[in-house]
Amino acid sequence: MEIEQGSLGRREDHAAAMADAITAYRELGTQRPDLLSDLARRLELAARLGELGPREEALSAVEEVVTAYRRLAAERPDAFLPDLAQSLNNLAKWLWELGRREEALSAVEEAVTCYRELAATRPDDFLPGLAGSLHHLAGDLWELFGRPDEALAAIEEAVTIRRELAAERPDAFLPDLATSLNDLSQWLGALGRNEEGLTAIEEAVTAYQDFAATLDNLAIDLEEQGRDEEALAAVEEAVTAYRWLAATRPDDFLPYLPYNLNILSVRLGEMGRDEEGLAAGEEAVSAYRRLAAARPDAFLPHLGMSLNNLSLRLGKVGRREEGLAAIEEAVTIRRELAVARPDAFLADLARSLYNLAIDLGALGRREEGLAAAEEAVTAYRRLAALRPDAFVPDLAASLNDLAIDLGALGRDEEGLAAVEEADALRATAELHLTLDRPEHAAEAAASALDLYASDSLDRARPLTALAESTGLQGRLVDAVGLALDAVRLYDHHAPLPPHRDIELAQALCILADLHSALGERRKAEECAGRAAGIVYRQWLVDAPARYSLFMQVLHKLVAYAVDAADLAAAVEGAKLRVTAVRGHADAPQEELAGFLGELGSLQARHGAHVDAMATFTEAGELVSGRPYDRAVLDARRSSALHNLGRTPEAVQLSKYAIDLLSPVEKEPSHPLLPWLGHLHHDLGTYLKAEQRPRAALREAEHAVSVYERVAADNPAEHREQLVSALTLAGALLDELGETEQARRMRMRLQDLRQDIGDSRIEAPVKDMRHIAAMLRRPR
Repeated sequence: MEIEQGSLGRREDHAAAMADAITAYRELGTQRPDLLSDLARRLELAARLGELGPREEALSAVEEVVTAYRRLAAERPDAFLPDLAQSLNNLAKWLWELGRREEALSAVEEAVTCYRELAATRPDDFLPGLAGSLHHLAGDLWELFGRPDEALAAIEEAVTIRRELAAERPDAFLPDLATSLNDLSQWLGALGRNEEGLTAIEEAVTAYQDFAATLDNLAIDLEEQGRDEEALAAVEEAVTAYRWLAATRPDDFLPYLPYNLNILSVRLGEMGRDEEGLAAGEEAVSAYRRLAAARPDAFLPHLGMSLNNLSLRLGKVGRREEGLAAIEEAVTIRRELAVARPDAFLADLARSLYNLAIDLGALGRREEGLAAAEEAVTAYRRLAALRPDAFVPDLAASLNDLAIDLGALGRDEEGLAAVEEADALRATAELHLTLDRPEHAAEAAASALDLYASDSLDRARPLTALAESTGLQGRLVDAVGLALDAVRLYDHHAPLPPHRDIELAQALCILADLHSALGERRKAEECAGRAAGIVYRQWLVDAPARYSLFMQVLHKLVAYAVDAADLAAAVEGAKLRVTAVRGHADAPQEELAGFLGELGSLQARHGAHVDAMATFTEAGELVSGRPYDRAVLDARRSSALHNLGRTPEAVQLSKYAIDLLSPVEKEPSHPLLPWLGHLHHDLGTYLKAEQRPRAALREAEHAVSVYERVAADNPAEHREQLVSALTLAGALLDELGETEQARRMRMRLQDLRQDIGDSRIEAPVKDMRHIAAMLRRPR
């Protein structure tokens, strides 16, 4: 409400200022006629904006505009006669709205006279205005005054002019010609001149048909030039034209409407306008249902295609069950068609089966999805045998997805066998990576590269797989070069469709991992940040579908930003992660609490202590009644308290958290054991700061004991934590004068650090392998 009141106040101020300016121009206009044009323009603007009070006052302003332009046009017709003609048309509109019809007609007639004079000397500029005024005049004469002969004369003159204009510039003037012909046809019919009316409407149909065809071609040309907004506008205009044609002659033109609605639906979806795209898709399906009911042999294929597209649009807006129903109906129709004519319709059936498998899998119906995927593979295998150049890539993609579905059901070996049937070895390489076979993956990816031209975008994905497999074999520098080649190839073909953008994000994530493994922290952060930006844009469009991938990429961004000491970027990434979890319906509260805890820790490290405490408080409300989650949160909060100089509070909070978490120490491999080690380590640090070295040493040694246990199970992840705990214990031993024990501790640390250095190249990119399983070909 405050915003509305503020806007109202500004509007009143603007109206007052406008009124003052108009008064000043009126006074000056009596002395300086050259200012009359400025007065006219301001009066026109004020009337248009409704800033001159009631309609009668606005009309007075418009009449004053006309009077001013009459004076100006009398002195300089070449400069001001067009303004007079336009203002007369405007005056006619106001008079008509106030019921003063005779005066409105006079204004239109005077406008026609002005445009005739202008068109006589400058036809290119003013014939369109003359035609518009004549059409306006004809409508008034017919509808308001019952003067049909004069109305017909005016509309016939308008048609003649617009016919000439459309012959020279059909893209601009065919719609106007069709409009005038449509009115002429109706009026001739009302006068019983049916033959002439029919001739007029047939010409109108031809005009609209030509205009619609022109728009179709224009949309294609604009799209090829990358002018997507203009292409969309052309398609929307074509749909409007086909609506009129379908309403006028449904037998001839109704089929064109749903065809163009499908095109509109796809283009709207590509522009992120999913709800509008869905509405167009639903209208297309409805029209094709009517057509298919009357002529199934001609229109069932189109209905199947529209249902396939509709399923995609429904999925984009989160209506997955309805999307599944649409694709199931599409499969039913296309299966019947493929039985009768496999040469014409088997490819359509394969595509819909492919989509059905994806939709069933997304809804957790994996067994049914597997059956659909197997049927799609069977269909594509038949097609690839007949036309390998056209269908081998589709067979490869369907085999890859079949492998993923088999893998999701625990049948990895069968999945590998399925993928190896495909000639496109890229899919085989990715599955080898999933099964921890980097050598086989590298061989398959290298073979796949031989299938593509050097500048083909299809090379980028096997390049990414080769980079990943090369990195897993320890050849990090070579792997970075390959990953950079993949990224450059994607960039060379920009702008990319959405599924290729996701592939680029995957390549960037792998490149980030490789840079990190080489110690190039800033480069790792930059690559992860760019990947996060790509996935973020797609998450905004379809959050449920991109949630898991978005969270994984954000995890990388936060981790690498911390490594690069860019805490501001780490905090922003952590905030995005919290936002994503909040908006995800299936995310449990404890997951949100965990990410809030991480955000709070980062805020504290970045110096935003007030924000950190507020974040910790929110997280604490979510973990009430869950002692282990509370312990993890308190571990983070104690660190923030220590950084604030409130070390005694940090000590007490850490002790409380250790008590909550201590039961996990009795279990051999509890996932929270590292957190227990973390708490003992931090408590040792706080006690050392309080000059209590003996108590601190006990906590450090306890941390060492815990980290030795977890590092034995997972050395790559926990040996650095063990190093940190040993370093703290060694420093405390030195402080306590226990030099021999401290010396042995340093020797142990030296050996451990050497082991860590040797193992850094073992698995720099393993945590991104499953992203390949999330990638699907576009439907």
